[in-house]
Order: sequence, then C-alpha cells, then structure tokens
Amino acid sequence: MTAVDERLGGEHGRAAVVTYLGQDVTALCRGPFADEAVRRRMFGAASEVAYLAGWKAHDSGLESLAQRYYLQAYHLAGRTGDGPHAAYVLRILAHHALDIGRTNRCVDLAEAAWDLADGHCEPQTLSLFALNLARAHAAAGEGRRAAQWIDRAERLAAEPADEPPRWAQLGGTPEARLASQTAKTFTAMGRHADAEPLYAQAGARWNTASHPRVRALALHLLGSSQAAQGHVDQACATWTVAVPTLREVRSARTRRAIADIRAWLMAPRHRDSAPARELLAVLQATA
Repeated sequence: MTAVDERLGGEHGRAAVVTYLGQDVTALCRGPFADEAVRRRMFGAASEVAYLAGWKAHDSGLESLAQRYYLQAYHLAGRTGDGPHAAYVLRILAHHALDIGRTNRCVDLAEAAWDLADGHCEPQTLSLFALNLARAHAAAGEGRRAAQWIDRAERLAAEPADEPPRWAQLGGTPEARLASQTAKTFTAMGRHADAEPLYAQAGARWNTASHPRVRALALHLLGSSQAAQGHVDQACATWTVAVPTLREVRSARTRRAIADIRAWLMAPRHRDSAPARELLAVLQATA
C-alpha cells in the first residue's frame, strides 16, 4: 500500500495503523463536524485507514482479521453517502475471499458490488468491478461467464475516462491491475498459456524501485504459469529474478510464494533439471 510496505512488507507498522484507527480515527468520527461535506470526507478517510489495516492484516497472513477490517471499511464508506466508494470496498471483500480461496459467496459479493457501481463510476474504475466478476465466475467453474466479464472489463478499460477517485487508485495503475486480474482469471480457468503474457505484462508495469514486492509477486505467478506448461527452464529463470526480493520483504504472501517455489523445485519430476537444482540450492543455502 505504501512505499515502506513495498520495501518492508505489510507486517511493518501494522500495530501503529491499528492503534491509530482504534483511537484517533474513531474519536474523530465521533466528534462534531462543521458541515455535512466535512463529515463525509472524514468517514471516507476513515474507510481508507480501515482498508489499510485490513490490507496489512492480509499481508501478514491474518485473514480473519483482514476481513473484519474490510467490513469496517465498508461500513465507514457507507456513511459517506458515496455509493461507488462503498461498492469498491465490497469489491475488496470479494477480492480478498478469492485470494485466500474462500470462494463460496464471491459471485454474490462481486455482483452486489457491480450493481452498486454500475452507472456511477467512470469506465476505468468500473472495469475493476468487471474483473472482480470475471475472477469470481472463474473460481466458481463458470468459464464462459468469466470470459464475458473479461471482455467487458477490457472494453471499459479502453474507454476515455476522467481521473479515477483516490480510493480506486489504492491498488496500483489500471493497466497493471487489468493485466494481473485477467491473468489470475485465466489461471483459475486452467488457461496458463493465456495467463503467462499477462503476468509478464503486469510485472513489467511495476517499477522495480518503487514497487519491488508487487513486481516480485507478479514474477512468482509468471513463473508458476510457465511451470504449469512444463517450461522448467523459463520458470526457474523467472523465479531467480523474483527470489531475492521475495526473501527480503516481511510478508506472509512473499513467504507463501517462496514455499510454493520450493515445493515445485523439490518435486521428483524436476530432479533432472539443472536450473531447478541450482535454484533449490540457492533457496536452501539462504534458508
């Protein structure tokens, strides 16, 4: 979420954010306001802080806690009278559930978010809601519906649009998110050859200096898509670039990525691969 998070991980400073939310932000929300416009801005800012607390919990592997903060962010956004903002946080709840594999209600959540946002957001922001539906349908095994929503998201993203609201820019550039979320949808559909160039595109769109962690996570997924197609040497070359950053950042997600790479490298079928043996030796030597 922040430049510090990118270098040090979501675990860094999480307690400070939680304390700030629970004490200062809560007190400000309960206080008097000069007028209705100030009140709405305050609750909008509070929602963003709650979202940050949720994101840090997610990056720390505290998924139930993350959900709690995301729900708090949703309720706070609802107090602003800004329907699209509330819809965006509802989309985050679906997005989070998809990321951690709790997919039972994801289509319902994604549809509810879309219904709140449709007709009230500029096209680039609305494309994020369409991508959310694409991923949800793919996770539910509904490939045809997922493909329809991918097409809609791409058309929306291509339309000219005004600057998205601040809360819609918290997750990165529209181009990187379109590539990443479409790739994840294809992965859920088992279409690894289609996912591969999109993961590569997403990785290329993240600046190494400003977003090293996001780029490394994108490269982990790129390598996974290459591995799923049997491209052992390519996967190892990609992971070799990602591993140093993945090992430096204090994040549950980066630790899971390393564990995933190690498990793949240790599989008996890869014992004859020199690149796999070399990368596994690097991981074991620095464990």
